[in-house]
Amino acid sequence: MHQVAQSPSSPPPRAPGTGAWQWLHEAAVLLGAADPVAERFAATGVIRFGTVDLLLERGHDGPNAGWVALARVERPVKMDEAAWIDSLFSANSCLMLFTHAAFCLTDGDTAAVLVLRVPPDHNDDPLMLSADLYGALSLCKAIAERTPGGRAESGADNAPGDPAPHDPFAGFDLQASLDAASQQMPMPASISTLIRDAAALLGRATRSAEAAASTNVLQAHGQDVGIGTDPDGNILVMATDLPALPAALLETRRNALCRTLELMLLTGISLAHGPAGYALMSRWDSRGRSAADLAAWIEHFTALAAAFRGIETSAAAEFRA
Repeated sequence: MHQVAQSPSSPPPRAPGTGAWQWLHEAAVLLGAADPVAERFAATGVIRFGTVDLLLERGHDGPNAGWVALARVERPVKMDEAAWIDSLFSANSCLMLFTHAAFCLTDGDTAAVLVLRVPPDHNDDPLMLSADLYGALSLCKAIAERTPGGRAESGADNAPGDPAPHDPFAGFDLQASLDAASQQMPMPASISTLIRDAAALLGRATRSAEAAASTNVLQAHGQDVGIGTDPDGNILVMATDLPALPAALLETRRNALCRTLELMLLTGISLAHGPAGYALMSRWDSRGRSAADLAAWIEHFTALAAAFRGIETSAAAEFRA
């Protein structure tokens, strides 16, 4: 079995009956895994669904890190690398609107890795974790089967005991989903207030802060950050423009997706390409957070974008540091 990107210092197998073991085991059973497969997943965090290898592990962003799912999906055999990379970038612009996930690449591998950050309030809830993992599988299968070149053919036959959920993606259309999500939705009043107060903390005058709240745009480090909300109104979805990646420099765009793996694991920020061009995107949970928290995140987010802009004149070296 191909291994997804797993840290070299993986923790020892979890003991049966512990809280995390029970959580993972029940989630796998809900996904249709046979009990031996569910037990292996509960102990190691590793499972295979159809052609997709999936790993669930603790995140890399501090001692209180949440859980991260990583799923590996092969490049369709009839799709060249340039088209595959473009598909992954385009998918990322849609994913962040709905879930905290992004497609990435790893050095020396043509397969994509989907990184999905499990929401903290899904911890210890097997039903919600199973929904998260089911969503990850859906995204992997969609990117492999709904792009030119057809389905990935590597590992088409399941190993004995591997669960093979029925195809939940009939009619799934990334562009249609993006278009629907891009329709203007009214910003909750509490979020508008949060944006206004964060703008003031970022140094905007009162009138400018009011304008930020009405346009849903914050600024720091010379970068504009557009802000929307996901359907529940609590999660802010942010995007800030980046320089174009030259289409002729395939290695530059590949390195950018390799960098996205690091960004998603450490910060939850992804690199995407949508109708307006390349952008950094992020999701930020506003529940229980203050304007000072939002201002601090905008500072961090735009400082990262400014660093990307700082190497704009050296295209061949982009994203390699």
